[in-house]
Amino acid sequence: MKSRVVRNYCPWFLVLVWLTPSVFAANQPAQVRLYCQSLQFQPATTRVAGQTYTLEITTADSFSEINGELAPLYSPNLPTHGALFRLQSPVALEPILGNIAFDQPEPVDLNENGFDDFFEVRQEGDGTAQGLFETPIDSGSVSVTWRRGAGSVTGTCQVRLTSSTFGQYPTFTHTFQLLEFKGTLSYVPSTNLITGTLKVARTGQEANLLSGATAMTRVATNRFNQVLLLPGSLVGAEGQVLLYAGTGLERDELTKTNYFGYFAMADGDLKTAATDYLDWVLSIDDPNDANGNGIPDLTDDLAAAGARRPVLRLARSANQLLLNISGDIGSRLDLETLGSLSAANWSRSLSVTLTNDPHVVVLPLPESAAQFWRGRGP
Repeated sequence: MKSRVVRNYCPWFLVLVWLTPSVFAANQPAQVRLYCQSLQFQPATTRVAGQTYTLEITTADSFSEINGELAPLYSPNLPTHGALFRLQSPVALEPILGNIAFDQPEPVDLNENGFDDFFEVRQEGDGTAQGLFETPIDSGSVSVTWRRGAGSVTGTCQVRLTSSTFGQYPTFTHTFQLLEFKGTLSYVPSTNLITGTLKVARTGQEANLLSGATAMTRVATNRFNQVLLLPGSLVGAEGQVLLYAGTGLERDELTKTNYFGYFAMADGDLKTAATDYLDWVLSIDDPNDANGNGIPDLTDDLAAAGARRPVLRLARSANQLLLNISGDIGSRLDLETLGSLSAANWSRSLSVTLTNDPHVVVLPLPESAAQFWRGRGP
C-alpha cells in the first residue's frame, strides 16, 4: 500500500502522518464495455442431394457487398433483427434476393447486471425464435435456433425458411460473432466538463484496440444520475478513425455504480464500403467513491469526489506544539499517537473536523524523548 508520509524533526520527537487510501487515493479507471447490437454473420452453405445451396445476408444497398450484418430493426411490428438476403440455389436460374427478419433469443439476465446475456460474451446465449422473409415473388416464415457458449464470441444460428409457394428450403447453419470491446475510462472529476481517455480492446481479438479522448457533462436537473457524452472519435490500432455521436448515459438505479446508454457510430466497420454496424451500447462501471456517499465520483459533486489531501505542519510555540492542518473545510481526521514505532497499538488522541484552512490543533509537549502521531481519514 502506497501512503503519503510527512516527517517533521525536532530534537526530541518525530511526527509521522498516514492518510488512509479510502479517502485520498487517486481514482481507479472506470470499467467499460462497448457492444454492437448488430450481429456479424458468415455465409452458410449446405448440400442437398449433391446440390450446393448458399445463404448470405447483408445491409449494403442493392447487394453491393456482403457485409454479414444482421441489424436491429427497432419496430414493434417486426422481429428484432433483419437484413437483405441472397439465396443461391442450383434449381434457380438467378440468385433469390429478398428481405429477412427474425428475433434474437428471449432476453435473459442471469447475472443481474442489467444487460441481456445474449450480447455479453461471458454469458451463454441460446434460444429459438421466429421470423419472416419476403422476395419479389414469394414470402414465408423463418425459424431459427441460436447457440453460443459462455465465454465465446462466436456461435451458430440455424436458419430454416419455409416458402408459402415452394415449401421448405434447405436448413442453413451460420456462424455469427458478437462485437464486444472491453477496457477502461480514466477521467478527471469536474463540476462541469468531465474529461477522460477511453481505451478498449475487442474481446477475442485483443490486438484490435480503440482509444480516444472523451468529454462529458452532468445534466444539471439530475446531476448525480445523468451525463451527456459529447460527440467524439475513437482511433483504431491501424489509425482508422471511428466517429460517434453525442448521447445520454443513465445511472443504473439498482447497481448504483453503472452508467449506460446507446452509442451511435457514424460507421462501425471501416473495412467495408457500406455504412454499417452503427448501433452500440456503452456501459461504464465506476468503482470510485472517495467520500463513501454511494455516488460514484464520475457524477458526484467535485468537493466530495475530489477531496484535497491534507497537509500537516508542526511548529513549537513556548511550551506547546501547534499542528497546522491544511485541507478541505468540513473534512474529519482522527489523530492517533504512539510512544514507539515498535509498539503495536496506536491510541486515538482526538478527532478533528476542519473549520479553517489551515486548522490549528494545540498539542502538549511530549513527555518522552519521542512521540509519534498519525492522522486517519474516515
